[in-house]
Amino acid sequence: MTTPGHPEPALDPESLLRLAEELGARGDTAARRTAVDRAYYSVFLYNRELLAARGSFSPTHTAQDHRTLPVSLSRALGIRAGNDLVRLRRARNQFTYNTGPLPTNLAPAGHWLELAADLIATAKASSVG
Repeated sequence: MTTPGHPEPALDPESLLRLAEELGARGDTAARRTAVDRAYYSVFLYNRELLAARGSFSPTHTAQDHRTLPVSLSRALGIRAGNDLVRLRRARNQFTYNTGPLPTNLAPAGHWLELAADLIATAKASSVG
């Protein structure tokens, strides 16, 4: 579906997670690092839209949302969900901005993709009923 005046259809945040999973399955470093970036954004955008629709979050569509959404997510889905979003963002920053070797204590890309899928599943389950 396209928006009038725009040739590009609306973005489904879950499509970013599917893309992340495809990229994560590839063997190259760039694909795995990009996968974590897309996984973060899938969770961020999914929950931003969900909580905004519930009236639990007022997006500014600025960098501020990356700092304030975890607080709203903690209130809506529990402290673990908010903390996990923060952890996913920190990992995303390492995978995206650190061009050198990643810290040895940073979990591999697959871990972050699983966490992203879990966070979206948790959000979906909370909106049933």
